[in-house]
Amino acid sequence: METIDFWHIIAALVKDAAQRGETEIALPYLAPHALQIIAEREGADVLRYISCPFDENSGDIKAKSKILSQLYLKDACFAAVRLCSVLHNSNKTLGEHIKALPKFISKNADIEVDNDKKTRIMRSLNEHIKKLSDIEKNIRNTGEGCSCSICRSENKNDYRSKEGMKLDFLNGFVNIVPKKGSGFRLIAEALNTEAAEEMLHATDDRIKSIIESFNIG
Repeated sequence: METIDFWHIIAALVKDAAQRGETEIALPYLAPHALQIIAEREGADVLRYISCPFDENSGDIKAKSKILSQLYLKDACFAAVRLCSVLHNSNKTLGEHIKALPKFISKNADIEVDNDKKTRIMRSLNEHIKKLSDIEKNIRNTGEGCSCSICRSENKNDYRSKEGMKLDFLNGFVNIVPKKGSGFRLIAEALNTEAAEEMLHATDDRIKSIIESFNIG
């Protein structure tokens, strides 16, 4: 039996919440982008909050206030209880709910690097991202890619760069998030596992090449 991950369960709950009349859905910045698409398709707006402890200056107070009434989108125990209710009321299996969702895969990987190199690595990655910025523009202008409000906005403020850094690929993207202490967490999102793993490997190789350049320099 195929294992269904946490984010696919949350995706099903997001869809159900919007269909039941929720007009605002609260999600962390690092939640899969597919949840943004699902919520908007059902007519709901998405409020994003940072994953760190409550901070009045983080600009996400509204989202963090909203999540207090939507704990089933944050906590696994609350999610399990809500899921049982959704399955009972819909008279559908979990598999049927998952099949009705857009396809997406979210995979993580951790990279350990010296803490004193993290800032230099992020700076180098930022320069790399600037050089690749035209990829996303071309995708949007040709009518391909995601159709959500974030991706289609000409003057968008991409929430996926709020925590860490977002590296775009033609078949998805990777969030590069500094971990407490040393290293980074890589979070890849794509339509399938193979693409997500390829992006993780490519990002890992890119970071390692940056570290090697430091050693050569």
